[in-house]
Amino acid sequence: MDTSQQEEEKRKERQLKIWSLVVPFFTLLLGTAIGYGLNQYSNRLRVLEYYVSSTPSLFPRPDLVGKKLVVTLDNRPVDNFSSATVFVVGSDQDLVNVPVYLRFSPVDGQPPNLIQVTTTLTPERYRETPLPDTGDGSIRRGYVIDVWNRGTVVRFDCLFEGTKPPEVSVETMAKGVVTQWLPIPTPPLAANWPFWDKIGGSVFFILGGLGILSLTSKFMNWISKTIKRRGAKGESATPTPSNPLEQNSGRPE
Repeated sequence: MDTSQQEEEKRKERQLKIWSLVVPFFTLLLGTAIGYGLNQYSNRLRVLEYYVSSTPSLFPRPDLVGKKLVVTLDNRPVDNFSSATVFVVGSDQDLVNVPVYLRFSPVDGQPPNLIQVTTTLTPERYRETPLPDTGDGSIRRGYVIDVWNRGTVVRFDCLFEGTKPPEVSVETMAKGVVTQWLPIPTPPLAANWPFWDKIGGSVFFILGGLGILSLTSKFMNWISKTIKRRGAKGESATPTPSNPLEQNSGRPE
């Protein structure tokens, strides 16, 4: 093998080494981008899960002898108070302009006496929206959350007059988003419960990328070894023609 052929083989070997680093890297980036796009923009439904924790009779009435305990609201005597705390958990995607409707069912056939609803959201992050009367004795409160980051928990604290709180449900009219009631978790709800779901997705993409990188690296190493072996034998790196008629018979011309 003359000097020009040796230089050509070295040049090809350097190119293979470069490509053996570049190809797996861009393959990993491409796989990650595709996975992210499928997760963000696929047509699957997003789920807002919610939990409700209710507390009846906030003020237990002690047995008093010759005395009377009076609970008042705005100087008006009331029997007692009850409460319901609603936790709504954001989906695995960032959402904007999300309408959330709280529905309070009738109590013993009568509309619930709702005193107030407060939320953990700061005023600039949401706005209240009026809702029409359903005519079934229930009460609804509407909110539009401007930006709802994935996994963020929004809490609504609801206070009622009376010893028994109503049943609470959460609805939404956001496109591609549904709500789902779940029992209150134990231990108590964490603010970023989708953490393990995110970790699982990240591990999946990392392992997939590493697998592609490993296969690509093995393929490049095989090509490099093949070129070295053929170079050592004085052969060309170009594959031998499959047609026997195209091969040199070995006879001197």
